[in-house]
Amino acid sequence: KAAACRIKMTNIMTQFPKRQEPKVGPFVQWTEDAESVEMKLPIPPGLTKHDLKAVFTPVSLSITTRAEGKELLAVKPLAARIVSDETTWYLNKDIMTITLAR
Repeated sequence: KAAACRIKMTNIMTQFPKRQEPKVGPFVQWTEDAESVEMKLPIPPGLTKHDLKAVFTPVSLSITTRAEGKELLAVKPLAARIVSDETTWYLNKDIMTITLAR
């Protein structure tokens, strides 16, 4: 009975993957799990949230500066659809953290 319980728990746990190790690339950091993708994007020093325009659709994302319209990040199409209404972002110094909801 205990072995059957362990097998059942193992099957349940494989349905919910653990958060992967951070990935490094054009972002400072990138992590993902079954529900979300979190990216940390460096931005030019001195910009505030009012200086940035973030547009998220189910199949794309775009980050630009408002004043110059300088593109900081554009991805179209995304590797998988996102829930754009549940996607969030915030600034911490010169790092923009974007959480894409899956």
